[in-house]
Amino acid sequence: MAASVAAVALPSRLLSGHWLSSRSLCARMVTAPRGPGQDISCLNRDPARVVVVDCKKEAFRLQPNNGVALRPWDGNSDDRTLLDLSAFLKTIALNGVEDVRTVLENYALEDDPLEAFKQRQSRLEQEEQQRMADLAKSTKQSLFFSSLTSRLWPRSKQP
Repeated sequence: MAASVAAVALPSRLLSGHWLSSRSLCARMVTAPRGPGQDISCLNRDPARVVVVDCKKEAFRLQPNNGVALRPWDGNSDDRTLLDLSAFLKTIALNGVEDVRTVLENYALEDDPLEAFKQRQSRLEQEEQQRMADLAKSTKQSLFFSSLTSRLWPRSKQP
């Protein structure tokens, strides 16, 4: 079932190796005094390139910097969590992040990391739009002053 959910939620290019080299639906479960958790050290993968996705932070407590905790699904058919996860992973992959743990650390204290990601993305888009508007405005002013200057001080004709 988890494989079918991942296949539906994540774009095929994401799963075909362009962005993810592989997916593991379950790392080795270990039982410790504080309860069970997933251990990614047995995956034979570079931990800098592994993201553990679970609804409980306890699941990745052995490697807390490798995990992202999702809100549990409440049965709502409008739930977009897996689509948001797809956008999150895609952004990490497309930006060439060398160590996913540096990104995940930024979201570790958030109650809903994917919602925090969406808010930051929205803020960045707004800042970029404002920057582009300011650039267009300054370019228009520059062109206006350049045009005005050329009319006030025409260049002498070359023979």
